[in-house]
Amino acid sequence: MSFITNKTEGKEYAPGYFLDHEECVRKTTEIPASMAVTAADGSKYVPMGVAYPSNDGNAVGIVYEDVDVTSGNMPGSVVYKGRVIEDRLAITGANYSAVTLKDLVSPKAQGWQERSGSSPNYTYADSTDTTVNTSKTYYLPDESHTAVSDYAAVLNPVEEGWYESDGGTGYVLSTDTEGDKTKTYYEKSDVRLASAAKSALEAAGFVFVAEASVTRPADGTL
Repeated sequence: MSFITNKTEGKEYAPGYFLDHEECVRKTTEIPASMAVTAADGSKYVPMGVAYPSNDGNAVGIVYEDVDVTSGNMPGSVVYKGRVIEDRLAITGANYSAVTLKDLVSPKAQGWQERSGSSPNYTYADSTDTTVNTSKTYYLPDESHTAVSDYAAVLNPVEEGWYESDGGTGYVLSTDTEGDKTKTYYEKSDVRLASAAKSALEAAGFVFVAEASVTRPADGTL
């Protein structure tokens, strides 16, 4: 059966936490153990807020409450129509999008300069570029007019929370405190509802509304 007491990981949300309005259509449905995730204590459960029966074009509903399936398939409540706060649905994965570093650096804001003329009569003027033009060389406004060798060095991947490839198919948080234009950094975004699943649910009568991102806590507390 679904969790009611002695809640463990991820079970502190009230059933239907993702609903924008109490008015909805929901029915008791068999929840398959194949949909399960594993809690810290080793138990298996299907999280509230996942598409049922799968996060794809076959979706017909959304699981209303966490359902313990440690012992196998169990009955649980599934919403088949309602108004849903999409950012409260369970996280089912992640996307990693490459960061375009040159678009995040403003030579104008950095006070960098551009050079014109020819040696030994170069002249320098403040750049008006608000993003980096990689075909240009920028110079520091110092006496020696040092060329900027790595425009990305003014960025801090650690503070930004950017990721790097782990060399395989995964990603790890970057440890760089200065950006490196020779690297590719990635921004992580949570995947909740697949676009195909959302389209299928909208066709079934669901309405999705936006709200500020809500993160399901790992320690089971709100």
